[in-house]
Amino acid sequence: MAPVPDDVVTEILSGASEKVKPEANETAKTSVAALPAPATAPVPDDAMERDEMNPVPPAGSFGAAKARKTVYIDRFKMQRTRPENMEVKCGTAGRPIKLITNYVRVEVNTTKPEVKDVLQYRVDFTPGTVNTGQKFRLMRLFADKVGLHRNDYIFDRSNILYCGAPGGAKIGTEFIHEVSFEGMEVTIRVVRVATLSHEEPQVLVQMNTQLNRFQEMDLEMKRDRDAFFDPTKAVFIRQGNFEIWPGFETSIGVYDTPLKDQPLLMSIDPKFRIVRKETALQFMTVVLQGGQRAGKTMELIEAEVFKAMKGSVVETSYNHKSYRVEGVRFNVNPASIFEDKKFNKETKEEIVTSQSYADYIKVRYHKTTSNMKQPMLVVKPSNKAMRRRKDAPEILLIPELCQMTGYTDKIKGDFQIMKQVTNVTKMSVTDRMNKINEYIKKLTGHPAVQEQLDAWGTKYHSEMINLPARLLNPQVIVQGGDQFTYQSNNADWLSMTRSKRADKCPREVNHLWMLLHCNDENNAKSFAQQLAQNGRPMGLIMTDAPVKIVNTVNDSPTAFVEAARKHYNPACALVVAILPSNSSDRYNAFKEFFCCTAPCPSQVVVAKTISDQKKVRSVATKVCMQILAKLGGENWKMKFPFSVPTMVIGVDSHRDKTERNTVVAVSATHNAGFSGYFSFTEYAKDDDAVYGTVTRLVKKAVEAFKKRNNVVPVNIFIYRDGISQGQLDYVREEELKGIKTVLGDFATDTKGTLPRLTYILVNKRDSSRFFEAGNNPCSGTVIDKVVTRPFRYDFFIVSQSVREGTVAPTYYDVISDQVKLQPDAMQQMTYMLCHMYFNWPGTIRAPAPCQYARKHAQLVALSIHAKAKEQLEDKLFFLH
Repeated sequence: MAPVPDDVVTEILSGASEKVKPEANETAKTSVAALPAPATAPVPDDAMERDEMNPVPPAGSFGAAKARKTVYIDRFKMQRTRPENMEVKCGTAGRPIKLITNYVRVEVNTTKPEVKDVLQYRVDFTPGTVNTGQKFRLMRLFADKVGLHRNDYIFDRSNILYCGAPGGAKIGTEFIHEVSFEGMEVTIRVVRVATLSHEEPQVLVQMNTQLNRFQEMDLEMKRDRDAFFDPTKAVFIRQGNFEIWPGFETSIGVYDTPLKDQPLLMSIDPKFRIVRKETALQFMTVVLQGGQRAGKTMELIEAEVFKAMKGSVVETSYNHKSYRVEGVRFNVNPASIFEDKKFNKETKEEIVTSQSYADYIKVRYHKTTSNMKQPMLVVKPSNKAMRRRKDAPEILLIPELCQMTGYTDKIKGDFQIMKQVTNVTKMSVTDRMNKINEYIKKLTGHPAVQEQLDAWGTKYHSEMINLPARLLNPQVIVQGGDQFTYQSNNADWLSMTRSKRADKCPREVNHLWMLLHCNDENNAKSFAQQLAQNGRPMGLIMTDAPVKIVNTVNDSPTAFVEAARKHYNPACALVVAILPSNSSDRYNAFKEFFCCTAPCPSQVVVAKTISDQKKVRSVATKVCMQILAKLGGENWKMKFPFSVPTMVIGVDSHRDKTERNTVVAVSATHNAGFSGYFSFTEYAKDDDAVYGTVTRLVKKAVEAFKKRNNVVPVNIFIYRDGISQGQLDYVREEELKGIKTVLGDFATDTKGTLPRLTYILVNKRDSSRFFEAGNNPCSGTVIDKVVTRPFRYDFFIVSQSVREGTVAPTYYDVISDQVKLQPDAMQQMTYMLCHMYFNWPGTIRAPAPCQYARKHAQLVALSIHAKAKEQLEDKLFFLH
């Protein structure tokens, strides 16, 4: 294949290759029309924000039907999951301890006449092309016209206005203001839509909107989704050409505070943002030039650009919104024409105008595009509510006006750069507490902030709150007939488990196993001997005789697969590969072959990891533990207190960028000790399809349990990971109802009794943090008061031990409970399950079934891009 000449590479970058040469607008218009999906304009700010944030859309407006279900409002909805008859949701087991948490009290004087009620208004701007920045400036003009003081009103990022009694008296029920503004004739229509008491969730939206305005306007921080960052304190990482911006994520909500008439708390958690110093166009240019230097064809270069950009998150320079890139349109450029459709309410007619993407951005945002031949980025809104819509428009962005965010693979693989990042972002408990206290002092000490808080009868307290918690006893681990435990401040039993026989040992390795390497035979033989030596005390017999050591012809992915294909024997129980480096292509090809073509448990080791003789024994021990689990062994067990057949299911998902679908994974126990598993995956086309996919996989898991045990489980516990706050209604209405329906096909006895289902949401991304006397809390710390929600059956558990940085608790929300365990039993069982991850001899952040499901989904989504063969379904083959 002939390499692509320099001038053609330039044409690829400019979008003017042989396929499309938009030298005139008419030609460009044709190219847009020829796309598989209809060409559309960049979605206007107000349309995006109406769907994302507006709780009161105009009747018949775009997206009005679902606006009340959007993520922004759902963050503050008081969705009740606590059973009606549950009076006590807190446990008592364990030793009482005292903690400090990253919350402060928010006090509201609800008797103050000026703000006894909150008046909510809808604001409409005509024409609809008014952008966010213009809306703020227009609202200041409106306030001057009406006589509103800054403290009288709060305006959100879209079209909602909040006022107390003084502001409401000036506006009335409706006010229309016409003004000449920046070359436009703008009509501002303000209509009262609700009078809110302080108990209503919309008031939380108002309070959080006010808090956001303080950070953005008074503290001059930059917003990125739900967090705010301070660019004046940026740390520049020269080697990676990016900055790290420090910031905070804050939120006000209703909690289980001791003061029932003052239930509001504000959470404050330090965050960091990676800001790269390059645009999407600059990044694409580097990829293109690399392909040209390698002599690649036009088709391959375009494919590499597509792959490099897909999944990236970019931020537009004109309105600072974030989007996830879905692809690149090489036959569309900024000069291409699209049709912009608007509905005229007065004439009841649809108005269609044609303009180029570059002209649209110039008129709307006053941003000029210099390269008119660059290809366009295809993106999706970052908001899940927008993505859900069947009619969600395709959005095209100009790369030149998009800033790249996050790490590149090159940055992630650079140890020195990542070490610098860690030095900045990993905070000790003391550092985190100091940062939070500094922020509180800065926020509450700002004169403009204090003035507006006083006007609204609100006070932000300046001290992080104390709360009671409990420390559960260290759990008893059973292995090879022996019992042992650990210290709460170091929940790790590696030293005890490596010299004990696994609770259930696989025997297949005695038959045959294979070891692949590339020109590294001495290392291969040495490591095989080390595995045999370290595995024997654990019950993993890997003698030297049955191993077949194979040298590949070179280190390419194809060479490893071909060697495996040539020497693999169906009687082989295990295949180990010593890879020369951390190459994802090589790893993926190897895993795909042994998961999808020749089903056999496989293990990958990087040569560098086992070349250090001082560390090879430790590495071999951990590899032996993995191999035990992958072959169906059970490394240890615990004594779970169930006298009837009980099943635990973990559910998680992962996006497959290659297949453009979501991988849903389920890992389900099949024995009384919760140490044996079935694992299944299935692809879901979109977010809505995930719920039905989970339902089918749960049914499949129950069928597998019944087939193995000749009985249907009486109790089923589902730990569901990967769900955001905004998806709670969808999960309850679609997924949970679907699961209950399919369980109706199973009876636990001759009387037709159905399995009892308890469904627990698992959230590892909660921003709550807890501190104990300036240190991290110990493993087994349970928090079920003060910072939990009064309308939920919820609790936090700090399950793992962390020596550096700040430990992150896991939040559990029981949204359905037919088993009806006591709170102590529910918390104890959840903590015990965090001990059952055989890939690590210690506790982990989430219950083991969730972690197994996560690992399985990751393997499919990132490496093999297909379901593994059925022969592997009862093995933990996906551990890595």
